[in-house]
Amino acid sequence: MGIADHGIVFRAEPGTDRSSCCFPGICALPGGRWLATCRAAPTKQGTRGQHVLLSWSDDQGQTWTPPVAPFAPGDVDGKPGLFRAAFLTALGADEVLATLYWVDHSDPDLPFFNEETEGLLDSRLFLSRSSDSGRSWSEPQLVDTTPFTCPTPITGPTLLLPNGEWGLQFETNKRYYDLTPWQHASVIMFSADEGRTWPRHTVVATDPQRRFFWWDQRPAILSDGSLLDLFWTYDNVAGEYLNIHARRSDDGGRSWGDLWDTGVPGQPAPAVSLSRERLALVYVDRTGAPAIMARLS
Repeated sequence: MGIADHGIVFRAEPGTDRSSCCFPGICALPGGRWLATCRAAPTKQGTRGQHVLLSWSDDQGQTWTPPVAPFAPGDVDGKPGLFRAAFLTALGADEVLATLYWVDHSDPDLPFFNEETEGLLDSRLFLSRSSDSGRSWSEPQLVDTTPFTCPTPITGPTLLLPNGEWGLQFETNKRYYDLTPWQHASVIMFSADEGRTWPRHTVVATDPQRRFFWWDQRPAILSDGSLLDLFWTYDNVAGEYLNIHARRSDDGGRSWGDLWDTGVPGQPAPAVSLSRERLALVYVDRTGAPAIMARLS
């Protein structure tokens, strides 16, 4: 495996509201356009000034358009918010879906994460759609994630499943001042009407004993139509990260096989099918100084 090319989509601008750029996502459209998103803010910590940037390339990443901020966050339950992340899904032709991560900004001085309670600021999911390859977008619409009424940070783009359904991926977190133990879960919700309703869900991974956290889930649709979900895995009792764990579904996410230890340390990206049996995995190895690594299966 070798690096074919490299470059910079957008360089941070020190001293501005784009000093920190993180949480990137990239989406390749059928027509050849690449869309890239990231979260920009004055600093990586906190929520003040954060917003989502979007850029695209029509020459396979050689050049990129100046970034724009096309998504305007609305209020939720009377509270103002800001978008912290956006991940894009190619729906076919020029259609693109943006899954947006909204965070409460009614008190700009509050940290995003409450270290005392392990709670998050109120976090919701919105959807926006483009019919012209990302040039313009519909007004973001709030997703009803009932029965999950806690903060629901996203872990990646909405999945376009082989049966035509959409799969919305997120995690469950605690409310900001909640002192009860954190019951983490990695969840996928399903829509058969292009996001208008989400009547069905599956909890892909959770530990009722609250010892193991299978978080930052990274589900991917493989070439045979199955789903492979990878997890950054934490032992809450030992206070240490374990190897990446995995779980597979052969029925579109309705049911999942046993979790297994992949033997790979670190924090995964979604697996990529190179052929029917061959997969590539890019991940961050955190056993020493963090390094981006790749492996084949």
